[in-house]
Amino acid sequence: MRITILLCLSLCLLTPLASADTITLLSVQSEPGDFIGEGLTYVLTPDDGIFNTTSNAGSGVTVTLHDADYSMWWQIDFAAKNYAPLTVGDYPNAIRYPSPWLPDSNQVQVSANYRGCNVLTGDFEVRYLTWASPTQVQSFWAVVHQRCEGDGKPLLTVEIMYNLDQEVPVHTTTWGSLKSRYR
Repeated sequence: MRITILLCLSLCLLTPLASADTITLLSVQSEPGDFIGEGLTYVLTPDDGIFNTTSNAGSGVTVTLHDADYSMWWQIDFAAKNYAPLTVGDYPNAIRYPSPWLPDSNQVQVSANYRGCNVLTGDFEVRYLTWASPTQVQSFWAVVHQRCEGDGKPLLTVEIMYNLDQEVPVHTTTWGSLKSRYR
């Protein structure tokens, strides 16, 4: 019995641990009357479509999600003011991306199913960002609050997690509670 336990412990210690799964999702919370989200709340995962990320002309990040025939399509663009490289942090007072004539503003744009805002107000928080290369995002996590056509209009809140390792620390929330929220 003792040999069996020791053998099991030895094998367990020598067996490499499996790498943690990653999370990729787009969570949408749209107030009634919001033009982009159409007043709906839902979560999209890789089962619903193809996620892509890349750098954009504003030294920021662009995330896209679409199904095979593009009947469902999302694009989210992020850029820091003065087109500084995007980093983890808060980006208040954001305007519509791209706005090359106003580079001293944070910029964001959430578009869906070929619906976009002419003018928007909002903010975003980049919670995690790593790059695989200068133009390819490895993992990304951000939350956007956007109002089409200005303040006082219905709010759209979008949270994007792309290829996010479950071991990434969350401010004060545990990964266990996050996973239950999305699965």
